[in-house]
Amino acid sequence: MKKLLDNYWKHLETRKTTGNIGRPVLRWFPSEAFKFNEVESTLFQRFKECKHILDIGAGDNTLKKKFIKYGFQGKYETFDVSREFEHDYYVLKDIKERYDGIIVLEVIEHLDLEEFFNLLEKINNIILPSGIFAISTPNPACISSMWARDLTHIQQYPLQDLLAILINRGYECEAYRVSLHPKRRLSLVYKLKYLLKKIITAKILEVDYAEGLLVIARKK
Repeated sequence: MKKLLDNYWKHLETRKTTGNIGRPVLRWFPSEAFKFNEVESTLFQRFKECKHILDIGAGDNTLKKKFIKYGFQGKYETFDVSREFEHDYYVLKDIKERYDGIIVLEVIEHLDLEEFFNLLEKINNIILPSGIFAISTPNPACISSMWARDLTHIQQYPLQDLLAILINRGYECEAYRVSLHPKRRLSLVYKLKYLLKKIITAKILEVDYAEGLLVIARKK
């Protein structure tokens, strides 16, 4: 927290500039037979030329398996604190190598602010110049609470703040809102109901229907 407060006014000024960064919606859902969903496909397009990727919070290694299946030729290492699946690292301080791609999906909401800034400092130390960095987290602006999906969530990260934090650390950012529902063929009645829901959510309640956020940042 102190690391944010030390530059809080700069953070607020940068936060004001993030509104000009587009934030289209991508869909993220379990996909069959190792097919990419929209989020995974976007990540692959951004990271496929990397020579050395570190996946922080890799879980069951699904993303690694999909990258390899779709022809990723670089080295893909994984870190997770859980030992339920095999990973290259289980303790963050053991990571000594440097990477041109770092992926951190659905991790930071499990960290308090001090732990979050410590993780960012670690990433800044191990990412190569011009390296690419992806981070996802639940969307605090969503009408559904982030605690509805996981009781271990402890911290929310508004998109404007997340962008400002990364921009002030020398990253160029692109942002997405993430829907956890797959595309499907809809009847006209359902489409009208869905449109009405979006209007009520965004225009009247001033909240978001997209459950998640994704930021892809490149080190300048």
